[in-house]
Amino acid sequence: MKDNTLSGKNPACGPAERPTLRAQLQLLEDLPAFAALLDRQLGHCRRHGARATVLLITVDPQAGVAEAPSPATLKALLQAIGARLLGRVRGSDVVAQVGERRFGLVLMDAGRAEADVVRARLHKALCGPYGVDEQRLYVALRMGAAVYREAGMTGAELAQAAEGAQRSADVLGLAGAAGGRQDLSRRGSSAADAGIGHQQHAGQQQTQQGQQRAGPQPGQQMSLQTRQRREPGWLVHGDLPVQTGCY
Repeated sequence: MKDNTLSGKNPACGPAERPTLRAQLQLLEDLPAFAALLDRQLGHCRRHGARATVLLITVDPQAGVAEAPSPATLKALLQAIGARLLGRVRGSDVVAQVGERRFGLVLMDAGRAEADVVRARLHKALCGPYGVDEQRLYVALRMGAAVYREAGMTGAELAQAAEGAQRSADVLGLAGAAGGRQDLSRRGSSAADAGIGHQQHAGQQQTQQGQQRAGPQPGQQMSLQTRQRREPGWLVHGDLPVQTGCY
């Protein structure tokens, strides 16, 4: 009979029954309540010298129809987002729904680099689609991060820093979209101007080549010949008369 105690296994508990650590979703009213939750988590960081990063996520539903989702649909959507969010973080992380459309995370033992990786993965996983009330819904996510000790030492400081980073990301996103539209417009204008200039240059070249093949115009030729006959001391060199002296 095999003894499972040597390998640290509980003989009365199989692999399917072994308890696993999973983050729990906490419901908070507003950002100050989330800051108070942060203070409790930061106590652990101060005692053990651990790292932590705060991540705020604001959800903007993007329904496939013109009208906005109903309150019941929005509530079901946020519950689905919260469940998916819990499945994408570690059991040691803290997850809370802050107000109606915002989620707050405390990524334990994580710095800026780790938070950037988590943010990219969450953005890919949480945007949708979600099947809610026979609708296929997507969401737009606005995120802001704040690193403990780098952005602040208290829960209130970190919450405000994460919210400020979220606003900065919104401003940069709007500016980038406007700049992209202006750049495309400038490129289109430059291309059009280049096309017009090329056509004008080509037309001038064709005109000059036609004139060279045809020779001088009749009026010009007669005037030069007349001048040669009347003034023997002048010869034509190219397009200009050159004085050579009198015979």
